[in-house]
Amino acid sequence: MKYRTLAGTDINVSEIGFWLGTLVTGRWGRFTEFEATALLHRALDLGVNLFVSADVDAEGAGEELLAKAFRSQREEITIAVKVGYDFYHAHARLHSSGKPSVQFTPEYIRFAVDKALQRLKCERIDLLQLHDVTLEAIQHQELQGTLASLGQAGKIRHHGVALGPGSGWLDEAKAAVHGGKPTVIEHLHHLLEPSHGLAITAEAYREEVGKVVRFSHGLMPQKPKQPVSFIVRGPHASGLLEGKLTPETVFKPDDARSKLGTDWLRNGLQQAEQFQFLTGKETGRTLAQAALLWHLAEPSVASCLPNIASRENLDEFAGASEKNSLTPDELRQVEDLQRS
Repeated sequence: MKYRTLAGTDINVSEIGFWLGTLVTGRWGRFTEFEATALLHRALDLGVNLFVSADVDAEGAGEELLAKAFRSQREEITIAVKVGYDFYHAHARLHSSGKPSVQFTPEYIRFAVDKALQRLKCERIDLLQLHDVTLEAIQHQELQGTLASLGQAGKIRHHGVALGPGSGWLDEAKAAVHGGKPTVIEHLHHLLEPSHGLAITAEAYREEVGKVVRFSHGLMPQKPKQPVSFIVRGPHASGLLEGKLTPETVFKPDDARSKLGTDWLRNGLQQAEQFQFLTGKETGRTLAQAALLWHLAEPSVASCLPNIASRENLDEFAGASEKNSLTPDELRQVEDLQRS
């Protein structure tokens, strides 16, 4: 496993991280505590040291699982926790999707941090992320002061934002990079729909207001001027880039992909097939590994968060870090395909 330093910190994180939502939400299968803990231990054995939890997922089950799995290994891992969805109070359950409403008041953030620390059974969160953060929250000076005070109190080491839901959110990314000064921006990004993700990444290279450096992914000639690192979630496009799905695949009713339709699956697999040239014996990479390495070709990307739902997934995805990097010629071919 290779590691990268989060911008402006002394924290080194694994190029492949572990998102706890895969284990606790039920959307990728049901795991016993023994099965989930075994996967987490295997991940650490393979060098994975970044573990990311959203407190709203199963109402804090991810943090509780981390506390049980790494009781005696806390100093070996980096814990990131996303907060913002208020699942604690009945009156907050107002969102049309069934999720709680987001809450970014200083009072709520302090409350959510304390609750997360209780579940983690530790004194600090390494990276606190504002979950699906709003533009208003990023620009809220009192909230920025709250995050600073949480750092001074030793409850968090650093803070960042998680953009979403889905892709896009360029205005929030701009405000975060140039105003909120986060350590990390987490966002949805994958090989099949690169435009939104690349636009967000480009903000780290902005030379001045209104001017963004033109670049090809992975071919940036200079380091970012802004001290920000990116964490990429969804790098396998809901499984289309894992190399396991076929046009005949039938998803279980509780799988969110079951509602996307056969056209999504068929067209997505045809699009993914174009990138098979990145794989094979000569490269030593699988399609799933190549999809991760495409992100890691960008130096400002610190880590990728694939959906790890089995030991097979874990071994393959974690192994991507040690595979041959994509070459400049391969990156140009990818860009040509994405533009066509």
